Amino acid sequence: TRDGTSRHDVKSHDEYNLSGPSLFMRTRLLRTASFRLAALYLLLFTASAVALGAAVFWMTHESLIQQLQSRVHVALDHFAEANQKGGTAGLIAHVQRYSRGAGALDYLVQSPDGRRLAGQLPMVGDRRGWLLLTATDQDGPKPVLAYVKQLPDGVVVAVADDLRRVHRADDAVLRAVVLSIAITILLGGAGGIWLSRVFLHRVDAMSRTAEAIIDGNVGQRIPL
Repeated sequence: TRDGTSRHDVKSHDEYNLSGPSLFMRTRLLRTASFRLAALYLLLFTASAVALGAAVFWMTHESLIQQLQSRVHVALDHFAEANQKGGTAGLIAHVQRYSRGAGALDYLVQSPDGRRLAGQLPMVGDRRGWLLLTATDQDGPKPVLAYVKQLPDGVVVAVADDLRRVHRADDAVLRAVVLSIAITILLGGAGGIWLSRVFLHRVDAMSRTAEAIIDGNVGQRIPL
């Protein structure tokens, strides 16, 4: 221009006055194709990470539950064998022997008429199969998964395992999944911003060169 300033300088000066340099740069970053593409990839990758995390959480939870159920069934088989060999007295002795020690299962032996014969689990009445119950140990109430079975002589046996181990594993897996997703979002967002800034830097360099050529400085070359 006649006053010695390029149209690029005037345009940049006006834009900076209108919105401020930081806001203007952030707005340009968000409008770039590279940022939008990076945001799309980040969205797809985050959705994939969420789906994968959910699958890992569910598989881990189901595996722990199956292990718990297998342990309960093994104990029930032992008790049924003890009852077959030694009757109710042999069953009660077997339950009392196996209900001691750290990590022991919880038990209940209930008479055919509904009386407690042994064990600390809540009375189950006429309920059978898998039940969610609340037992008590030295730490207080605890959730347990129990299986209730009626033996041929009418005696009812219930065996339960502590669900708190499953819950602690669920919490650990969930924290790991959430942390992984958060790191993915942070790194993906930072990468998108970096790519957009590189793209804008090259565009600005090309724009400045083009403005200089328009102003008569034909010795300039557009960077590639």
